[in-house]
Amino acid sequence: MRFGLFLDVASYPLSYERFKELTLEGEALGYDSVWICDHVYNGKQPMLEAFTTLAAMAAITKRIRLGVLVVSNPMRNPALLAKMGAMLDVISGGRLEFGIGAGNNRNNEFEAYGILLDAPAVRVRKLDEALRLIRRLWTQDSVTFNGRYYQAKEAFCEPKPVQRPHPTITIGGRGEQLTIRVIARRADRSHFYGTPEEFMHKLDVLRKHCLEVGRDFEEIEKSWACDLNIASNNAVLEQNLRRVYMSQVASSPNRGPVSYEEWRTQSQNRYVSANPDQVLERIRRYAKMGVTYTMVRFADLPGDDGLRLFAEEVVKHF
Repeated sequence: MRFGLFLDVASYPLSYERFKELTLEGEALGYDSVWICDHVYNGKQPMLEAFTTLAAMAAITKRIRLGVLVVSNPMRNPALLAKMGAMLDVISGGRLEFGIGAGNNRNNEFEAYGILLDAPAVRVRKLDEALRLIRRLWTQDSVTFNGRYYQAKEAFCEPKPVQRPHPTITIGGRGEQLTIRVIARRADRSHFYGTPEEFMHKLDVLRKHCLEVGRDFEEIEKSWACDLNIASNNAVLEQNLRRVYMSQVASSPNRGPVSYEEWRTQSQNRYVSANPDQVLERIRRYAKMGVTYTMVRFADLPGDDGLRLFAEEVVKHF
């Protein structure tokens, strides 16, 4: 089991300096990777741009891998995205983790930035086509591509990524009819949230799509995304949840009048809120389902108590 540190700068606004500190701490504590979300707009709150931030991290780190969870495909032309990914892999010496999805319109950021956003089904079809183009640019000398949505004419992507044949492609998404079918076709690693029961259901859907498209289900690595509230005592666990509620729910104009008690009940299936022994047991349940990669978003960000406790009391068992 490997563990990634997800610094979700959309849900937990972080300054560049704090992001850098947490990345360096994650590397020192032995996390396999650090991940950033791909959003550009969050009202008046500061928002770190994914690729420029990770390029800066590549220059100051030596071991930890660097990923976007996940790239919003509609934000960029896929040929340009292939070039950006290749350069980040070169700058980091082969440490890029390439996560990608069909995109979601958080806080109307596409309208704010004047970027076209298609209907969900079209976005998924574009994702599938974009990955065909990106993979070719990473592995072929010259690419001419005539797709339904994207074109390229004698395009070069040099230098190529350091990783061969290309960086690991992680695809995230929940749509069972379309998105998970793209995962079956194009992903090196799947990425799902959910309780053990919900996660197993997603794997069953993925297995079905793999059978239909002729892909070996076992060759796709399975990752689980965990929203984790970890502490050694219940008082700190409760304090962390109240902080999340105040920063993300109570102050949000889009959430409406939701009391803490209502939100806490609604979020029970989202947050793993437990002590280290209980967290360890939960992760072992996912490992039995075939998960080999756990990506963790800590509830106490921008602090680092959870990040440190998890590394010291949970990661050591794997």
